[in-house]
Amino acid sequence: MNGDIDQVVERIAALPNVRQAAQAAADLTELWPLTSALHMDNDARYCENLQVRLSRLAAQVMSGERIPMADAEFVYEGADSIPGRPQETVDALNAANDAIETLAGFASSHDVHELLDAADTLDAGWSGATSTAVTTAVGNAEDFVAARTETKVESIAWRYAVVVVLLVAAGAFFGFHRANNGGKAAASAETKGTKDNPVKIGVVGATDPQWIEFKKQAEAKGVYVDIVDFQDYTSENPALDAGDLDMNEFQHLLYLANYNVQNNKNLQPLGGVAIYPLGVYSSFDKDGKPKYTDIKDLPAGSTVAIPNDETNQARAIGVLKAAGVVTLKGDWTAFTIPQDIDEAKSKVKVVPMKAEQIANTLKSGGDDL
Repeated sequence: MNGDIDQVVERIAALPNVRQAAQAAADLTELWPLTSALHMDNDARYCENLQVRLSRLAAQVMSGERIPMADAEFVYEGADSIPGRPQETVDALNAANDAIETLAGFASSHDVHELLDAADTLDAGWSGATSTAVTTAVGNAEDFVAARTETKVESIAWRYAVVVVLLVAAGAFFGFHRANNGGKAAASAETKGTKDNPVKIGVVGATDPQWIEFKKQAEAKGVYVDIVDFQDYTSENPALDAGDLDMNEFQHLLYLANYNVQNNKNLQPLGGVAIYPLGVYSSFDKDGKPKYTDIKDLPAGSTVAIPNDETNQARAIGVLKAAGVVTLKGDWTAFTIPQDIDEAKSKVKVVPMKAEQIANTLKSGGDDL
């Protein structure tokens, strides 16, 4: 792990919520070895419930279908088939359970080969290069944690932080797909993409030229697409989760992860599609013309509106730092927040607000940028 990543890991490990969770985990481990019948029974129930939930989550990703918790519990208890359920769903649940049991060995042995075996069980299809990259990443993470000789609480916090960073680092910019919501009637895969049942993709800016060309090329290959326009990106994931869309295209992995955690959802990435720069826009004068054509012309004390969601505000702060109008108390990271800005040394004042409100604020003259 390099110096920049080390700093991010240190920052995450020091977060109050991470430290609190690590303390709770350390307190739990102090109960071992368990001797109380009640403790042992609770531990067994918790492990079983956790495996059922994890196997259900993995199987849903593998199959693209929503799986009832009862089905996951039934397969965990040993069922090889479920009346009225697709065999593919049962097979996915069984594979997920096998992989989880393999990963349990990895958790204690730290042998990366057990992690690779679990991937094979899930039919991940990792190439030799991918397996090598995973082996290297896990080895670096283990070395990083092993080099720290702190207390048990700090060790747990470090491990959690390393996992978060490795997951975030794996992302770029993704389109996202999920299976149709169980409460919505959905056309079968055989008819999706026809003229009468086009693939619905949610975007902001459906009239942009790339989408016109996209539709044209898709239809040339026999796939009909309906580009659904949204006025703000905060509405796209709820529409996808409700089954009103087949996929959307607008977000990076960190934004998706935050959405899933905050809303208890499980939207999944389909593939990388585009990288969009984060722009800086001026407010308007009374004649409807931009007040500023260069960020360097911004007077001291000006206010700058940025998105208030946890992921894009860090990007916005990074842009302002690069432009030289804000100064941070430390280094910029993907987790930088407005409180990390050194207001006394900054040229402008940063005002977080809902992304969909920023354009109207500029039009009304409420902010300078």
